[in-house]
Amino acid sequence: MTAKAHLAADAWRVLGNGHGLSTPLRWRGLLGLTYHRIGDHAASPLDRGVFSTSAEAFAEQMAFLAREFDVITLADLPHARRDPRGRYVMVTFDDGYRDNYDLAFPILKRERVPATFFITTGFLDDQPLAWWDRIAYLVRQSALRQLPERPDTWGGPLPLTDPASRELAIKAVLAAYYRTPGTKTAAFLEDLTRITDVDVPAALTDGLWMTWGNVRELKLAGMGIGGHTHTHPLLARLGPAEQVEEIKLCKERLLDAAGVRTRGFAYPVGSPDSFNTMTRAILLANGFDLAFTFYGGHQSMADIDFLDIRRTPVSRSTDQKMFEAKVTLPRVFAR
Repeated sequence: MTAKAHLAADAWRVLGNGHGLSTPLRWRGLLGLTYHRIGDHAASPLDRGVFSTSAEAFAEQMAFLAREFDVITLADLPHARRDPRGRYVMVTFDDGYRDNYDLAFPILKRERVPATFFITTGFLDDQPLAWWDRIAYLVRQSALRQLPERPDTWGGPLPLTDPASRELAIKAVLAAYYRTPGTKTAAFLEDLTRITDVDVPAALTDGLWMTWGNVRELKLAGMGIGGHTHTHPLLARLGPAEQVEEIKLCKERLLDAAGVRTRGFAYPVGSPDSFNTMTRAILLANGFDLAFTFYGGHQSMADIDFLDIRRTPVSRSTDQKMFEAKVTLPRVFAR
């Protein structure tokens, strides 16, 4: 979030305090919020960019939503569409990290806020290290002083001389991975592993992901459960057969392992170029007719595209002032 946006949020809070100023701008429709991980990012050797907020900040955010908004989950969307005058917020989590269950779930229950969890089913089945976490670990732990030039991926040499430069290098390598065709991602990771010369300990994934028992408990507590593919590829980088396999297997594993019959799906990465017309057709053929993206956030229920339901990120830069501005004036702060 930019400094200008934070100044605007400060002005909104001082002048409107969430009441007078916002009344004439009171919004209608749906605001989707996206979280990934909850906890202390600085203590993690993995990708710190996927930490959305601390448990303490998350509790304050959920308390505000519980007081001020109609928070809904997947099952409520058909009703919400029939009442386009409503003001609805969806709290969503992507991937299936265990801290969602350990830290976020107790807060959601205490504040009586429903949330929706989009599960990458292969992560729960196999408990692997996700590609973004693997990239971050390899770059952060390498003894190299720089990553060598790779014109076909991240470009020129990337300095690794201090913690700040390593974080910048991690972002550059992640961006390069995003651009890599699905058929070449395995080779990308193999090359990076060879260059960095880092062994990834198996214990690194202990307790990293939820269990299927955790998912069943979320379901029983009234939380929404949706799919997020089986192995988290960028679907638009795959051919039709590979997309079918990722989406169909995800649907099957949710049903077989957790008894979840769901209509909801979140596109990995969620940018406009992360899915395509073929993806949408495959989702519908497999019973997913509610699909969530990850750009923008607020939309009118009158003309919503249910295969492109937009969400806005909650990140570590989203302090409480900015969070309140985002959900109270989403047309300004959650575009």
